[in-house]
Amino acid sequence: MAPEPLDLDLELRRHGIALRQLAGELVRDPGLADDALQETWLHAARRPPRDAAPVGGWLVTILRRVVARSRRADRQRFAREQASARPLVVPDHAEVAARTELAQRLLVAVRGLAAPQAEAIWQRYFEGLPPRAIAARTGASVATVKSRLQRGLQQLRERLGAEGEADWRAAFACAFGWETNAAAEATGTTVGWHGGWAMAATKATKVAALALVAGIAAVICWPDRSAPLALPAGTGAAPPSAAAAAPDEPGAVVAGGRDLLAVAAEAAPTPPAPLPAPARRRGRVVDDETGAPLAGVTVAQGRGMMVQPQPDAAVVVTGVDGRFEFEFAGGTSPRQWFWGPGHVRIWRDGAPVGAGQSDDIGDVRLRRGRILAGRVTDERGLPLPAGTIVEARYRTEVSRSGSDPGSVQARTAAEGTFTFATPVPFGGADLELPGPEWELAAPNRFEVARDGSMAIELTARPRTAVRGVVVDVAGTPLPGIGLARLPSSPEAVTDDEGRFVLRRSTRGSPTCTVRVVDAPDFVPPPPREVAWHTHDLRLVLAPASVLPLEVVDETGAAVADFGVVLQREGLRGAGGDGVRQLGAHAGGRLDVTGIVPGATLLRVVPSDRALAASAWLPITDVAPRRLELARRLRVVVAVTCGGRPVAGAKVRIVLQVAAVVGVAARAPAERILTALANRVAEVVDAGVTAVDGTVSLWCDREPQGRWLVVERDDSPPHALQDFGLPPEARLQIELPGTGAIAGRVDRRGASRERIGLRLRAAGQPDQQLGTEPDGTFRSRPLAAGTWEVELLTRGPIPGSRRQVDVRDGETTQLDYDLADFPPAAVLGRLGRPGGLPAGLRVEFLCLSAWERPQSLAIVPVAADGAFGAEDLLPGTYRLAVRADGESSGTPPAPTFVPGLVADTFELALGERRHVEVPFPPRRLVVRLQRADGGSTRQVRVVARCGDAQWPPLALSAPTFDDLIVLDPAPALPIEFRLADGGWSAPVVMPPDLAEAEVTVVLPAAGR
Repeated sequence: MAPEPLDLDLELRRHGIALRQLAGELVRDPGLADDALQETWLHAARRPPRDAAPVGGWLVTILRRVVARSRRADRQRFAREQASARPLVVPDHAEVAARTELAQRLLVAVRGLAAPQAEAIWQRYFEGLPPRAIAARTGASVATVKSRLQRGLQQLRERLGAEGEADWRAAFACAFGWETNAAAEATGTTVGWHGGWAMAATKATKVAALALVAGIAAVICWPDRSAPLALPAGTGAAPPSAAAAAPDEPGAVVAGGRDLLAVAAEAAPTPPAPLPAPARRRGRVVDDETGAPLAGVTVAQGRGMMVQPQPDAAVVVTGVDGRFEFEFAGGTSPRQWFWGPGHVRIWRDGAPVGAGQSDDIGDVRLRRGRILAGRVTDERGLPLPAGTIVEARYRTEVSRSGSDPGSVQARTAAEGTFTFATPVPFGGADLELPGPEWELAAPNRFEVARDGSMAIELTARPRTAVRGVVVDVAGTPLPGIGLARLPSSPEAVTDDEGRFVLRRSTRGSPTCTVRVVDAPDFVPPPPREVAWHTHDLRLVLAPASVLPLEVVDETGAAVADFGVVLQREGLRGAGGDGVRQLGAHAGGRLDVTGIVPGATLLRVVPSDRALAASAWLPITDVAPRRLELARRLRVVVAVTCGGRPVAGAKVRIVLQVAAVVGVAARAPAERILTALANRVAEVVDAGVTAVDGTVSLWCDREPQGRWLVVERDDSPPHALQDFGLPPEARLQIELPGTGAIAGRVDRRGASRERIGLRLRAAGQPDQQLGTEPDGTFRSRPLAAGTWEVELLTRGPIPGSRRQVDVRDGETTQLDYDLADFPPAAVLGRLGRPGGLPAGLRVEFLCLSAWERPQSLAIVPVAADGAFGAEDLLPGTYRLAVRADGESSGTPPAPTFVPGLVADTFELALGERRHVEVPFPPRRLVVRLQRADGGSTRQVRVVARCGDAQWPPLALSAPTFDDLIVLDPAPALPIEFRLADGGWSAPVVMPPDLAEAEVTVVLPAAGR
């Protein structure tokens, strides 16, 4: 059975806010979060879920996959390289006296260091503590600990080297851990130490001293090429993997895929690390109407982004004071769910809480409601099949307290009866049958009353559909042809007899647009507009053309192993599904199928990385083509940091997305890195640097659109754009050092969920930080250089930008006090002769906070027209008037463009301003027309008004039939377009009219 088409509008209203919060938590960057969110909705539109179950969890899974693909690939590679690492070999040693003397000299040198360096060296190599544990013990930052280790080792190098390096370098390399006995390691034993080492008090002391001496000796001896490292037989010159360097040990010396310190310390009985202090989250549950604490409310806390808690969630029940508290691992942000007798279920996502921190979220308000039950039958009075889903949809409330799902579902019993498990809030609600088989015979909008009987009787009928058959020109049925109502992934696929069923998902237009979206070997016919209930639709597909193609290299030699990528209408996803006809083609010749002359782009992709893929070639006819593929160059990339080779760095040469599709464009580094994370950018070649910091890669000769990306451990990725190749084909990449920014924000009682910081630097991805409950914050590793730090609440706070110099190995301290940035407030009144309609809201749009107008508050309008908003940012504002509920989870109202007021006003820090807003009646009826004269029924339209697009995400464009009613209408010019077309001419509501009607021609959709 074909999957039920996804109602993207509805799902965006249900899950859009929660998905945006999750994207922000996963990515911590507004731009990257928007990209991940857009990719998630694109996936949802192209490949909807296979059943009618709630899609919230499915959307969360897709979002997490989009964000985590690159991280997962790195972890898998790490595991593979660890599993394949070869043990080192330690030869037998006889020079016990020499070793003892050298060890004593080394220990004396350690004791001669300054106290911070000596303490760090001793704890790292003698006690076996990683830098993070040392930082926790000493109260210093991890970067400071690493800097002390680096400076201490350098001082040891200088001291011991001055005493005669020719005598001790080779001795250290032989005596203290450069090679280990493979057989002993395999049996879990350690190599025996004799002479002076046998006098150690305990085995643990010997092993710890071995780790100390071996580690420091390795670092000191490494530069000496006269003492080569002996590798096990059979390893050759294979470079170490990225997994070879300990994550906490910068510049750790690596040989044969193993960290020498790890080899020496494997047998040491390391004491268990102390458990970090738990994080705590507490609060109180109160009634939304009275504010009284609620007893008996179930509060669950657990992982995931589902609307209901998982079975392993922790659960508490509130007492008479309504309070609750949870303990959990620091650094995480578990979701919380709340439900109680007579109150609507909600969930809440808070900011992450660090170890030992306690987060008081204050009052969580629960709306009142009641349990609903009823029965659903078909038009003959017979009950629907057991398990049929019934859904109640209601207005979603979103606030600081939390979010409710906006719907409740139940499954019917054998008699057709159903009971919702959780209350539905008082007020209006809609009943629906979201499954693929049934729909309600009539709309069911009803009011959930506080008192009285609420017995529900529903009548259903088979879901409205279009049925038909797809055949070729000879009348032969065509199986496997994909059809859809939108240019997206198939909603229905023809069976063996060529038949298909397209079902209506929501009420609306009486007609359906039928498109052939997946017919690889046929020419897609134009979209057909047919009436619902059409059961005899017949689509005839003509065969696509065949293009004779010959592929050669620069010398004219045939290229046999290659595939082709086609881009045209009628291929799945309107852009192809990857490489077709991949394989060996004798003489480099292939008859390419699926060609539609004048409407097809073709690209040849060779299997051999030494050859570059071709550019996109427009196919205007089927005359034979001969394509010549350029040969790539072999380039050596040498990666260093601070002048020292970097082993285990991941190096990739990629083509940016715009270059892949043949469009000249520029993309900032963070966009390329996002494309890589989402597997969108084309990777030319990739590899991991060897011990000497080099890796050999294939590279296109044309620099346009070419990027080189270097990633190492936790350091920020380093990207080089449109790089040229030197004559010797060797690129030297110097990675910047890394530091961090930490500090504290004195919140002055403000909610921490609304406070963050944004960090920016030229050529680096932005970082967005949250704060701990005590106001502290700390960045991830940052590239050394000048960073701009900006304080955020719901947008950037003017005057809060500071320039910060980040130095290698150091943490820069930065503090803010919100008392320096007092918020502004506005009190206003809407004025209209004869009074205002009920249920109006005023939206405050800040025009200077972000790149586009940002909604900072939506407040109700009182009966006398008064409204007000506190806690506003300074900036330029424009007001918009909305009908009550338009920004909620209800179906999109015709007035999806807010009634924007033309005048703007300025707010300064701490200002309290009063505004009088004239609000005359404005009702604009927009009649839609297509440029080609086609029907405008069930079209998806977006608008542009006041320097912003409505809705912001084109995929959520609401569906209209023939006309749009804007009431209240904006006072500014409005433009309209189809979701995939150009903008119309601007429309202006005449200022002297209370009601007007205009005709708007929607330009044709572009490619």
